[in-house]
Amino acid sequence: MSMSILVTATQRGSGKSTVALGVVSLLESYLAQVGYFKPIGRRGLNGTDPDVHLMKDALGLPFSLEEMCPVTIEEVHRSLSDGTYDAVLDR
Repeated sequence: MSMSILVTATQRGSGKSTVALGVVSLLESYLAQVGYFKPIGRRGLNGTDPDVHLMKDALGLPFSLEEMCPVTIEEVHRSLSDGTYDAVLDR
């Protein structure tokens, strides 16, 4: 059976990445597999989300940063105004 845990916050800088990293670390000691998914994020100077980069390294995930890169809020807004929201959901 698959189970999910959602770590979220009401504002930036709340420490949710630190909490998520701690939760992942704890779960890895109890479970055979732990994954990470960030549906909406931001892009840093290198074009990838810093949280995704952190979790990829922490979990040793085999996916490229491009594959794991979340949709930006700007892309969501644009797709809503263009009527292409389904394409963003598919991604």
